[in-house]
Amino acid sequence: MNDSTIQGTVVSLYEIGCLMGALATMRFGDQFGRRKVIFVGAIVMTIGATLQCTSFSLAQLIVGRIVTGIGNGFITSTVSGTASCYLLLALG
Repeated sequence: MNDSTIQGTVVSLYEIGCLMGALATMRFGDQFGRRKVIFVGAIVMTIGATLQCTSFSLAQLIVGRIVTGIGNGFITSTVSGTASCYLLLALG
């Protein structure tokens, strides 16, 4: 593999992590509630960002990208539903 293929793969693994996180939210959102899922997503994103910032190898960077994507999938798929509920409450 050449460098551009590896770079593209590492970048796209973030989106695959987002997909996995969004799909996992379907189950965990109903089971634990939206606020807890958003909080857990923020923690998972922090862990993933730490892994990326401290990576010494390509494998560690790949794991960090996937973990950060999972956390973002948790947050992104949950916040939109939460925001719509708060909007309805604000409008009365």
